[in-house]
Amino acid sequence: MKIYKCLILILFIVSLIPFKATAQIDRVLETGIVEFEGEYALPASVGHVNDFEGILSFNQIMDLEKIISDYEKETTREIAVITVESIGPFDHITEYASDRSKHGPVGNPDGNNGLTIVISCTLQKIRISADYGTEQVLTNEICNRIIDDVMIPELKKGNYYSGIEKGVLELIKNWE
Repeated sequence: MKIYKCLILILFIVSLIPFKATAQIDRVLETGIVEFEGEYALPASVGHVNDFEGILSFNQIMDLEKIISDYEKETTREIAVITVESIGPFDHITEYASDRSKHGPVGNPDGNNGLTIVISCTLQKIRISADYGTEQVLTNEICNRIIDDVMIPELKKGNYYSGIEKGVLELIKNWE
């Protein structure tokens, strides 16, 4: 009897959701992006490592979290790793990474100690976005070299965790 009451309650609640809202819910489930009257909200970050693409195991996420967390405790510098299947509503991963970096948030409010790594294996794209103070040390040239020489060779082999871990460790090494 309790099951029937629960089913009736669920059906009642679902019937109250207007058609437009269900279309919006479907879009959120499909893209992971919430839109509010032309504005958007990217998926909320839940830690230093946000694997929205689902390419890492739980243990791999925890290992990366520990590396990044230990580094942050030691230096106060913050790193975020985000994997995504889609960069919508943006056309370029650079714009997506920059926006994620601003709204992540990583780094302190002065914007001088954060770094965001965005990877999409589905789109075969990767970008490192550094806060203003960080980019004084980790220049675009350094970040691009790390992407090209350290990360991409591993990612191309399907070694996603290895590529990300080696990239993070190389960024940390160069950030000193």
